[in-house]
Amino acid sequence: MIGRYVRFTVSVLALLTATILIAAKTPSKLDKPQALTAHEWGTFTSIAGKNGQAVEWLPYGGPSDLPCFVDRFKSPTAKVNLSATVRMETPVIYFYSPRATTLSVRVHFRQGLITEWFPQAQASNEVPANTLFWSDVKINPDSVADFPVETAPSHYYAARNTDAAPLEVGSQKERFLFYRGIGHSSLPIAATITGDGRVRVRNTGNDEIRGIILFENRRGRIGFRVQSDLRGEVTLETPSLTSDLASLARQLEAFSSQKVCTRRKLERWLKPGGTRGLNMALGCFTSFLDAR
Repeated sequence: MIGRYVRFTVSVLALLTATILIAAKTPSKLDKPQALTAHEWGTFTSIAGKNGQAVEWLPYGGPSDLPCFVDRFKSPTAKVNLSATVRMETPVIYFYSPRATTLSVRVHFRQGLITEWFPQAQASNEVPANTLFWSDVKINPDSVADFPVETAPSHYYAARNTDAAPLEVGSQKERFLFYRGIGHSSLPIAATITGDGRVRVRNTGNDEIRGIILFENRRGRIGFRVQSDLRGEVTLETPSLTSDLASLARQLEAFSSQKVCTRRKLERWLKPGGTRGLNMALGCFTSFLDAR
C-alpha cells in the first residue's frame, strides 16, 4: 500500500519466549541422550505509520479463519474489540526426533495475550491468557498422521505440510503446537516509503537482523528483494514484478533449517488487500530456536 501506511509482516521468533522442558522417557540402555529439535516459526503482523513504527489497530476485525476444533478466547465480542500493535499470526512449534519421546512446553507471550491454541493446553489466569502450558506432549515420528479436518477450507491446514514428527496431547493429534494472539511488543524493525517510492528499512533493535525480504503484489504480479544481515539502515528499490511464490518460498527456506514454507502459506500471508491493488510486505528473520 503506497501512502501513509505500509503493511509489513515480521517474523521475529526471538520475541516469543518458548521454554521447552524435556521429560525424558528414554530407555536406560541407550548410550546417547535422545536428540530432539524444536523449531518455532510464525509471523508478527503490524501496520506501520508514517514514521515507520507500528500503530494501534483492531487485528480481529474480520471473520475467523480457523477451524472450529481450535481452542480460543471464549468471548468473541470482547476479542473483536481488542486493539494491539502486533498480531502474532500462526506461530507453531514443530518437533523433530529420531524416536518417540514425551515433553512439556510452556509458551509465554511478553506484553501480549494468547487468544487461540491447539491442542488443548492449560492457560494462565489472565483473560485472555499470556501463557500456555502443554504437559505430556507425546512426539512420535512413526505415528500415523491422523489429524482433525473439517469440510470447510482453512489456511490452518497448510502448516501441516512439513516432515515434522506428529504429536499427541491427550486424545488430540496434530503436526505442531499452535497458538496465536495479539500484543504491544516493540518490533525491532521500522519501514517507511521515501519520496521517490523506495522503502527505507531501519533496525531499531540491538541485534543483527538475519535477513529482510521486501515483497510487492500488484494485481497478482509479484516481486521481492532480499537484504541480509541488517544492523543499521538500508534503502531498497521496489522490486521488479517478475517473480513467483515458489521462488519466494525457496528464499524463505534459505533462512531456515527446515522446510516450513509452502505456496499456500504465502498466498495466505501475502495476498493483495481488497481493492487497494498493491500490498507491500516486509519480512525480517532472526535465529530459530533449536533445542537438542
